[in-house]
Amino acid sequence: MMSKPVSEACRKMVRQFEGERLHSYRCPAGVWTISVGVTGPHVKQGMVVSQAESDAMFAEALQRFADGVDRAVTVPITENQRSALISLSYNIGLKAFQNSTLVKFLNRKQFSQAAEQFERWIHASGAVLPALVARRRAEKELFLTPDGPPRRNA
Repeated sequence: MMSKPVSEACRKMVRQFEGERLHSYRCPAGVWTISVGVTGPHVKQGMVVSQAESDAMFAEALQRFADGVDRAVTVPITENQRSALISLSYNIGLKAFQNSTLVKFLNRKQFSQAAEQFERWIHASGAVLPALVARRRAEKELFLTPDGPPRRNA
């Protein structure tokens, strides 16, 4: 399957909420992170990357999440909906996204119920994080913003 590109709006949203660090750090959930919110077994304490390496890591990670969203969503969605879903999955992880009630509603074409699910993903380590509340609000708003006819996602 050929990967579909990620919109500039999506890139900007993820970069805005994730921030960028060229040295590894523990995110609020305690996970080692680097670049623009990049995680995984390759991210270790004390790791440092160049700006070019960070840009490449971010592009690869963002495309991986976009591909995961495209696999999970089986109904036509707009580019804004796709961008909001990529941002959400980038933050909560593909497995959590793919198994979410949000995706279940979406794949039943229950778009308003799916939109309400964004607000459930505001916790890290059991605490409500104001940054996640703001991010989910922005993602939900983007999800609900029309941008033309739905595009075939399957």
